[in-house]
Amino acid sequence: MNESDVADFLLAHPAFFERHAEVLGHIRLGNPHGGRAVSLPERQIAMFREKNGQLERRMGELVRYGHENDSHAVKFDRWSARLLATRHGADLPDAICDGLREIFDVPQAAVRLWGVDDTYAAHPAARFAGHDVARFTDGLGAPYCGANSGFAAAAWLAEGTDAPRTASIALVPLRAPHADSAHGAFGLLALGSPDPQRFHADLGTDFLARLGALAGAALSRMLAP
Repeated sequence: MNESDVADFLLAHPAFFERHAEVLGHIRLGNPHGGRAVSLPERQIAMFREKNGQLERRMGELVRYGHENDSHAVKFDRWSARLLATRHGADLPDAICDGLREIFDVPQAAVRLWGVDDTYAAHPAARFAGHDVARFTDGLGAPYCGANSGFAAAAWLAEGTDAPRTASIALVPLRAPHADSAHGAFGLLALGSPDPQRFHADLGTDFLARLGALAGAALSRMLAP
């Protein structure tokens, strides 16, 4: 018999150790946490404790994630209320960016729009972003997060401030409600931070996409008919 045969036999005959309880007292196993040998029941107890510790740590992580999600939901509601309370379209870009900085503690935020109504042609947010930026944004199917590798949007974040260099950046395409998700972008929301890990490449983008959807819906008021 080989080891697999022995394991299969014990699994197929769970009452073996009930009929031969004395065998348990003679089986000695190495202790993974020390040099001394322990009995099979002691080893099983240690394994159960380790698994229980892993489950407790996992449960702690889930609880922490739940608290973080609750906090994000509260902040999202506050930010949404601020946008809904903004009566004039010209005030929306500042309401969006100021809200992100104040409510979500985002160090840097800026918006650029194109195709706006003539009423808003002189608005700072409507300053020409460049055809390359417009094409890049139109091709974004989801927000981008990662290191600032010389994006043009990083220059917007530093305008009029003494903020340190943007190390990490999030770029969120803005589209009108019901627009083609693969095209039809009319603006770009840029978020930045001097912390290279704030918007790291492995960061989930679902929440950023929600921010972009709401910002896009609000800012669509500024578009040309």
